[in-house]
Amino acid sequence: MNKDLIRTKCPICNSKDFKPICSMGKEYIETSKNGWRNQKSRNVAAGMDFEKNPKLKIIYNKCSKCGIFFLDRIVPIEDAFAKIYGGTQLGEEMFKSSSVNSIVDTSRRIRN
Repeated sequence: MNKDLIRTKCPICNSKDFKPICSMGKEYIETSKNGWRNQKSRNVAAGMDFEKNPKLKIIYNKCSKCGIFFLDRIVPIEDAFAKIYGGTQLGEEMFKSSSVNSIVDTSRRIRN
């Protein structure tokens, strides 16, 4: 993972006072029923290669000042989609439906 993508302060209020809430590894990000369920190729393209770095964790933090929850790093998943699907018919279809699907998927996970 690119060190430039690591967050050292809150993305909303710039406070450096934040605490980890939970840590997510390969199981949650790739395979867990209630996790992100990203495809391995997408994760690798976004800089999350669990085969090369099995101890890699993504951490949710809570800012002590403004209360926002945020990831400890920027995960360029949109760039990964572009690398994998850019310029393809599937990519066009995914782009057109991604907002609706994202909202439905997020709502489904919240209810579980």
